[in-house]
Amino acid sequence: MTFSTTAMSMESKLTSIIYQHLTGFEIKCIKDMGLFPFGTSSTLVRDLMDDLQAFAEKDPAAGGRLDLLLENSSSFLAIVYYRIAHFFWLAGAHEPGMEHLAVRISEVSKRTLGIDIHHAARIGKRFVLDHAFGTVIGETCCIGKDCYILGGVILGAYGISGNASNKRHPTLGDRVQIGSNARLLGPIDIGDDVFISPNCVVTKSIPAGTRVSIVNQIQINKSHLPAQPPFTKVYGSLVHQNEVVLLCNGFTRLSASIVDNNHTEISAINVIPQSSHEHVVVLKMELVEDIDHSSYAEPLHLQLKDDGHEITLISPPQLTHMLRNMTINAKGRLNESA
Repeated sequence: MTFSTTAMSMESKLTSIIYQHLTGFEIKCIKDMGLFPFGTSSTLVRDLMDDLQAFAEKDPAAGGRLDLLLENSSSFLAIVYYRIAHFFWLAGAHEPGMEHLAVRISEVSKRTLGIDIHHAARIGKRFVLDHAFGTVIGETCCIGKDCYILGGVILGAYGISGNASNKRHPTLGDRVQIGSNARLLGPIDIGDDVFISPNCVVTKSIPAGTRVSIVNQIQINKSHLPAQPPFTKVYGSLVHQNEVVLLCNGFTRLSASIVDNNHTEISAINVIPQSSHEHVVVLKMELVEDIDHSSYAEPLHLQLKDDGHEITLISPPQLTHMLRNMTINAKGRLNESA
């Protein structure tokens, strides 16, 4: 990639832009406190240069033009505001009054750009927001390196009011990609290399290397085969008595299991493929040993594997209820025989 100017001149320009977005009052506070953090060799500027290069590499609309990104991209400017505000927030632990500057700068970003990144959130290197209007990143969010988030994404708390003041927002691993208007709510963990499709509402932790999408219900789709997109699809599911009926496509050697909310397999339940007819697969649930509900975390999910591909149906309707009833009925029969 060919950049239009040298790295040194870009750092100088970035430093100049940082000062442009500080008011005279804020600059005076910095000088009064003896803080001059924004030279071209500062950590803040270097981090923003990393962000800038990530924007240029990952956003095809940028065309590699760092100067255009610096001067015109509201999404990149939101990162500039965040990095400055976060710097002041961290400095507030040692310099009284710095946290007030952090809040001021965050509010300016929110009002002028329509992008709300809390100054206390922790965001790793090479962060890209694309078409970021309407994005909200909450106070206790932690975001890893090389993450890419599209517009309208909410990384928020699960509740509406009365949320605890401790950890209440998501934690993202490295290289996470989130599609537009997705909602990630609560203190959940999103593993490395997770892809979350647009419009998903995610309230449970997601393991690394998976793809979350909505096809009538939320699914986690994972391929163990490099450079090949998953070709298996599940369009819907129906729970009936002790069976799950799948409307699906692409399965050839299907195996299935029940996993709990921590994605730990429940070995006491066998899932047996009974029959398939074109796009319909019937799975029978069989309880092979007694099981204690307190030993696993509800709700339960249905995990499907086929030729290196893996799809986890997140809490299919009535699945948890059905398996709980199976356990209760099995215990009842044991008591009667005793």
